[in-house]
Amino acid sequence: MLTMSRFQGMVRPRNVFFALTPLVLVSGCLALSGEYESRFADIDSIGERIVCFNAVDLHIVDGGNPAGQPVVFIHGTPGSAEFFASYLLHPDLQDLRLMSLDRPGWGTSLARNQFDGTLAAQSAMLGEFLCGIKSANPSQQLLIVAHSYGATLTPLLVMDYQQCISAVLLLAGAADPDLAAPRW
Repeated sequence: MLTMSRFQGMVRPRNVFFALTPLVLVSGCLALSGEYESRFADIDSIGERIVCFNAVDLHIVDGGNPAGQPVVFIHGTPGSAEFFASYLLHPDLQDLRLMSLDRPGWGTSLARNQFDGTLAAQSAMLGEFLCGIKSANPSQQLLIVAHSYGATLTPLLVMDYQQCISAVLLLAGAADPDLAAPRW
């Protein structure tokens, strides 16, 4: 069973990093097991919502404990919020508030006006959402887990919204945003 030390009621980002890293590394194996396959098929049991702000309807998939430390998952290109569904259902993570989002322009997140897919525009669109999570949970640390293009976007989010983000776990991000851009 996964255990995490607590410091003044908060899970330390370093401990969450060490807890999530092995789960991420073995995700391919977990997806193949019958136990997790049946849980993934039960995606409808996870909460879904659309958060509307600025010019974006942001699709969020929720799991875990709504009162727990917030962990936001940001997918790559291509991708969607469902990429992290097995983590939202993982029994060892149910003490955390788990949120996976569709980046603006992907999955069911829609831009109501002309869409700007640049890193700066996506940072601006997601930053307000992330700061809203932090203001609703000021005593808790906000952790972002990001993969691929999401991991390319996240350092900019941290620079732009450092007051809201406590820790990040970047998985297979590209250092050069031009290399991570869609090729179709």
